[in-house]
Amino acid sequence: MSGGGENNLGMALRSNKKDTDVEDASCGHEAKAKLGEIVSLASIRDAINETMTKAKSELKNDISIQLSESQSSFQQDIKKQLGEMRTDINQKMEEATRKIEATSQRLEEAERRIGEVETYDLEANKVITQLQETQLQLK
Repeated sequence: MSGGGENNLGMALRSNKKDTDVEDASCGHEAKAKLGEIVSLASIRDAINETMTKAKSELKNDISIQLSESQSSFQQDIKKQLGEMRTDINQKMEEATRKIEATSQRLEEAERRIGEVETYDLEANKVITQLQETQLQLK
């Protein structure tokens, strides 16, 4: 029986050594796996950072382009509206000028007629005065 006990002990020692080798090997794999995870995580972080930086840059460029286009469009709209306002104002000024000229012509005509009436009035007053004087002389 003592031979069987040694066998058991030898097997246990060999089994124990195999377990240690397996543990050593698995520790190496775990260390490599952790190192791989670290490298992978670092490369993933770098890739994410690079992608985010690129995306921010593209977004900034897109916003800049859109802002520039909006400003250009806004300026064109303002210029167009100012041009339309200028046209409207010029039309209204021309209309007002025509009305003023027409009023001025009517005023000149009225002044001419008033002048004629005043001249007629003066002549009529002279004739009336002469008639009154003649009438007084006849009495």
